Parts: sequence; structure tokens; C-alpha cells
Amino acid sequence: MFRNKKVYIFIGVLISFLVFFFCLVGLEILLRTWPTMLLGNNFTNEIRSKYHGGDDGIYWYDSALRIKRMKPHYETTMYFNEYEWHHTTNADGFRIADDRTDADIVLLGDSLIYGHGLDDDESIGYLLDAQSQLTSANLALQGNGSFDNFVIFNAFTFNYHPKYIFYFFFGNDLTDFRGHQDVDVTLRELNDFVATPLDEFDFSNLQPSPYVEHTDESRPLAIEVAVRFFVHRALEFLGVEAPLDGYTDFEDELLWEYTEKVLQYMKYKADAIDAEFVLVPATTFYQYTNVNDEQYERLHTIADDYDISFIDSRSIGRDSKNFLHQHYDGHYSEDGAQVIVDLLLQFIADHPDGV
Repeated sequence: MFRNKKVYIFIGVLISFLVFFFCLVGLEILLRTWPTMLLGNNFTNEIRSKYHGGDDGIYWYDSALRIKRMKPHYETTMYFNEYEWHHTTNADGFRIADDRTDADIVLLGDSLIYGHGLDDDESIGYLLDAQSQLTSANLALQGNGSFDNFVIFNAFTFNYHPKYIFYFFFGNDLTDFRGHQDVDVTLRELNDFVATPLDEFDFSNLQPSPYVEHTDESRPLAIEVAVRFFVHRALEFLGVEAPLDGYTDFEDELLWEYTEKVLQYMKYKADAIDAEFVLVPATTFYQYTNVNDEQYERLHTIADDYDISFIDSRSIGRDSKNFLHQHYDGHYSEDGAQVIVDLLLQFIADHPDGV
């Protein structure tokens, strides 16, 4: 009798475990198949995005350069706003087809130039390679602003010996600058940078850190959803807002002065290697990243003052039918990337010898 009772208890526990296990597997399948329907867009982005530094994320922090970088020789499937795309990086952690050491064209920018939402062969760098006799190095990274692009310019651009350097400025570049470093240090560095003559800068010792792979323990998506859900609910119940790590607030005018000096310096260094430095105020249909009229005029004035080549891309911002941008996202679609490529190739055709 007692033995039978133990058997019943064991069977009951086993059945409960199997039911829980299969429910967990079923939930995992549902979350990976129809995540947005179950969780909503924002929560799904938070769960499935790989824009982070975890084990399955694409980032790591370079302490020598003080910026986030993409993991080198890393291949994965990305997700955001219901878009999935193939992501591959080269030895330097950039979205470049191979470990080339020379490139005719260098691209500096943020996620729109990186190719958010686009497969590798649909991104601007790959399209340039496929549609011309030139090679490109796409050094763009998600969220990059003047600070990040300046660091990447000094640390990597000259390794490729380019003839053309295209710097894409987006409307959110000033706000993306915020939050990189401690406030006091940043303010001092900004002001010192703006006040320093061009010929006194020396970034010869600016060397990237070697990549060190680290492994985080990953969890099934269903477990991850449960943990994040209860954390969110707990914070809401306590009335606590998630902190913005390292967020700092600078006056826009100081950021403009810094950006102007960055552009002046990039032009100065490009001239030194007989490369054509080109400023592209990249307009978009998406208000957050669009270069507004005031920003456009200021950039145009800076270009005139320092004899910087300038491409007018405002036509892409007049995409009233939204063909050139990804729906519900705002990044360039494949057609939008093609418009940018056409603008660059037309500029190169008009300036075949660079400077």
C-alpha cells in the first residue's frame, strides 16, 4: 500500500514535470515564431535584439578607445522591429566583406550606413563594391556620433589608404554623443579639443585594445521573457525608472563646436594623404534621424568655411510614400541604400581623381 502511494507520487511528479517541460518548449517555439503578437513590439525588441554586449550580442567595449565596437569575425542573425538580417564582421569588427587592408572608399556613420535591417549584400558598403570597380570599408556603427566617428577615423581609417572618405551626419548625432564618459572629464576634453590648433593634435598612440572573448550564460527565451517581465513589473510597482547609465547633458552649442572641429580635423588629415573628405548630411523620412533645415544650413556653412566637399542628400528625406525607408522603423530600405550608393558613385564620377 505504502509502496503504491510512493509510485503514484512519483508518477504525479513526473507528469507535472513533463507538462511543465512541454509547456516551456511550446512557449519557446511560440516566442520565436510569433514574438510580436505575444509580447508587443518594444518588449520583443528588448528580448531579441542583439545590440548588446552579452554572449549572443554583437558588441564589446574597447577600453583603450573608450567606445563600443562590434565583435570581430562574428556572424549572427539580427532582429529589430520585425526585421531580421544577416550580420557579418571582419577582423576589425566592421561590416566589411573580407579582411582587406586597402579600400578606395571609407564610410563613417551610424546604423543607417551600417545597414540596420538589411542583409550584408544589401548594405551600402557591399553595394558599392558590387556596382563599381572600387572597394569600400564600411566603418559605421549603430549609435555613432561625432565622438565615436572621430575615434574610429583616427584608429582605423588610414589603415585602408582610402581615396574618398564619406562622413554621414544624421540629425541625432549630437544627442548620441551624450553619455560616453564622466561629465567633468568630457566637458574638459571637449573644451580642450575645440581650443587646440590642428597641427598640435597627436593621435599616433591611439591603438585599439585586442579583443578578448567572454562568455555569458545564456537562458532560453521563455525564461528570459519571464525574468524581464517580472523585473519590469517590479520597477513599475516601485515607481522606479530604469537609469540611463553614464547619461550626461551638454549644451548643443558646445557639441556643435566640437563637431565643427572634428570635421575641420578630418579634412586636414585627409588632405595630408591626398584623400577627398566629403560631408554628407544624410536626411531621412524619420524625424529622429533627419537633418533638419537649421542643421543642414549649419553643416553647409562649415563645409564652405573649410573647403569640405558636400553632398546634398535631401531628396531621400522627401520619401512621401516611404519606399526608401523600412516601415515602422525609419532606417534605409534596400532602395534607400541604393539611392545613397547612387549619390556616392555620382560624386566619385564627378571627382575621379579624388582631391
